[in-house]
Amino acid sequence: MKTTTQIIRETIAHYNRNTLSINEYASCKYLTEDGRMCAVGRCMTETGINLFGTFQGDIYKLISKHHLTDEEFDGYLKEEYRGHSVSFWKILQRLHDDDFNWDENGFIRDEAFLYGTFGSFYNSEEPKN
Repeated sequence: MKTTTQIIRETIAHYNRNTLSINEYASCKYLTEDGRMCAVGRCMTETGINLFGTFQGDIYKLISKHHLTDEEFDGYLKEEYRGHSVSFWKILQRLHDDDFNWDENGFIRDEAFLYGTFGSFYNSEEPKN
């Protein structure tokens, strides 16, 4: 299982302003028409993306609309991403959705921003892989 810090760093490395998967209202699109996925969508299983790929909105709305428990949602994530709280996924989603965090080259914030945003979910001392 990947740690939350690994997932955060992986997400940061994956995106730039042009590769974000958001709609015109800066709301998450789990899967876009051209195949881009949001920070949560890219961590979902094929079954999860097939079921929820057209959904637009945050993770709490997705869970509520589909009447999922946190554990049921976790089952739609790829195995290496399972075991983290829905609260973590919501914060990661917000990081992805906010285009003020990105430019054409990638993520533009610093470690202090990540720690302030993610709190105990982010450990800047964790070795980078």
